[in-house]
Amino acid sequence: MARYWFLLYFLLLTELTSGQPQPAQPKIEAPTFRPSDEVYIARQARRFLETAYYFRLNELGRPASDLSAAEKRQIMAGLLDRCFGNGNPLVVNDLDPYQRESSELPIKQYLVNVLTFYRAGDLAIGNDLTDGLHYGRIQANAAGKLFMPLYVSETLTGTYDNNRAPKKRHELRQIKEFRLEFTFDNSNCQRVFDNLKIGGIRRFAAIPSASRLLTGREDLAQMRAQEQDLNTVVDCLTEGIRRQLPAETKHILIDNFTFENRGISTEFGEALTQTLRQQLQQRTGAVVELLKRDNQTADYTVRGSFATSGDQVEIRAKLFNKQAAFERDLVSSDLPVRWVRQNQLAYESPKDPNSIRMEAAVKTVMAPQSVGDFSIELQTNRGRQGVTYHEGERMAIKLKVSKPATVRLIYVLEDGTQTLLFDNYRIDGQAVGQFIDVPGDFECSSPFGQEFLLAFATTDTFAPLETKKQNSFNVLTGELTNTVLRTVRGLRANGIIVADKVQITTRPVRF
Repeated sequence: MARYWFLLYFLLLTELTSGQPQPAQPKIEAPTFRPSDEVYIARQARRFLETAYYFRLNELGRPASDLSAAEKRQIMAGLLDRCFGNGNPLVVNDLDPYQRESSELPIKQYLVNVLTFYRAGDLAIGNDLTDGLHYGRIQANAAGKLFMPLYVSETLTGTYDNNRAPKKRHELRQIKEFRLEFTFDNSNCQRVFDNLKIGGIRRFAAIPSASRLLTGREDLAQMRAQEQDLNTVVDCLTEGIRRQLPAETKHILIDNFTFENRGISTEFGEALTQTLRQQLQQRTGAVVELLKRDNQTADYTVRGSFATSGDQVEIRAKLFNKQAAFERDLVSSDLPVRWVRQNQLAYESPKDPNSIRMEAAVKTVMAPQSVGDFSIELQTNRGRQGVTYHEGERMAIKLKVSKPATVRLIYVLEDGTQTLLFDNYRIDGQAVGQFIDVPGDFECSSPFGQEFLLAFATTDTFAPLETKKQNSFNVLTGELTNTVLRTVRGLRANGIIVADKVQITTRPVRF
């Protein structure tokens, strides 16, 4: 139940103009990862290192009587392919007990040295993967590749023989950091981690204190349930949208998400829309603006809705470009309804008795939006769908008629109070067929709720309405009835009246 104070000045009628959006500084960020993601990767990494890396490495150190040279070359090729993707990253050189060689070697040279300098076949490399694996935070390297650092306590024993120095029994205990690289795909909201490989191996003096021990007792299902909040769910939608956008995308519009696509704003819908806008701008580097006018243009537009599905909130987003006939649908059902309740956000569109009565009354007085070649179109500076204003914000009104006409504008509050904003306002000449600014300026103030802006146009003149002064407004007396459609000749037939409406949500200060 909000009221727009009609200021004591009038604006000149001008054509609608709007400034171009200012380009944003690109700030492309990596996906957001959760503690459960890191536990999951660490578990996969433990199995990967145990079965793919350490098993094959120890096979290379076995006696020649167990495996032929050809078999060992085959094992080495498999290790390089499976663990390093046939890459050749640097690894710590821990094979030389004399420490006369380089401290780091490319992995291919390292494996050749295993075969060359440990011919006795007694090389054994142990680890504490079962109960001592520590892991760090997921990061991105300079090339943008995702990786997780893993810290392993390792033992190495064997007989070193390089044919130049005396043979030496080599025994070593050390901490190694494995940089485990992987790919991440969240385009279908399934959070898929794949293509594990080792991007490098370094020696550490001690396990970093900031790392965490993988205990094996972590409850992934419980962790994931607790992590489901608006940010993490929107992160999924953001990634899905980003993957659909061309790299050259510069400007995106996002419309308010509303409950069951009713076009009525709620606190949760506003929070969802703002969170998605911020994440899209950070992730893509494009300018991402809220849709305020139906005639705004951009490279792509996002619209969406949300509804209850069991004990989850189902969020639906549509990414489209009408000019290119491009359209994609994305769905997420990961947000628990309990999260919305815990955060005390208004979720469903209100349907109290006053709202229901008001909507019914508005329907009774509405005429067609167009009859023949006579039509009217109403807009606000926030567009037509899902329009929301917060306390202190100003509403500007624009309308367009297709023929010379007289216009009546009424604002209906949630309790049914009708304010006559202006009456018998004449539009003709060059103003016909284009959007014009309605004289006046309107500021949102308490009380707040669901309201309607109604516009009527006639080729005749409207009959006077009974009003009374209330707080500087002309308030209609009695119920909202068909009296608002009467003209001087009392006609409604033959299409002499057309009408349009915009439903508006008003709120206190922005969420």
